[in-house]
Amino acid sequence: MIILKHQALRAVAIGIALAVNAHAAKPNESSSHVNKGIEFAQQKQFDQAVQEFNAAIEANPKNATAYINRGMAYRAQQKFPEALADFAKAVELAPNDEIGYFQRGETYEMQKQYPEALADLSKAIELKPDDAMAWRFRGFTNLGN
Repeated sequence: MIILKHQALRAVAIGIALAVNAHAAKPNESSSHVNKGIEFAQQKQFDQAVQEFNAAIEANPKNATAYINRGMAYRAQQKFPEALADFAKAVELAPNDEIGYFQRGETYEMQKQYPEALADLSKAIELKPDDAMAWRFRGFTNLGN
């Protein structure tokens, strides 16, 4: 039962994060690629999604949302090192935004790297204390730890 709830929460978190779209230096071009990438990701066409997120990053290398979405596409492909690198870049670009910490923490949790997951999820909660998803994932991480 806990595992099913965990999977359902993960699906909700993916939907929320995929819907996030930051302002870009070339907003139309970068946003357009992010939106196309989201469409591909929703259709589970992750290679095409990564290509669109790459184009968004090329159009605006400071678009943290493009890194988060590409990281989520990599994570869906079980490419955890690439996903973690993208989430780290998102945190670097937007250190006061909880989503990068949340996504990186979730990825660490999936790999059973619980201390790292707890640190990132706690930081996400510090930045956005009313984020119920971060609280829940931190709870799951504590259970796994």
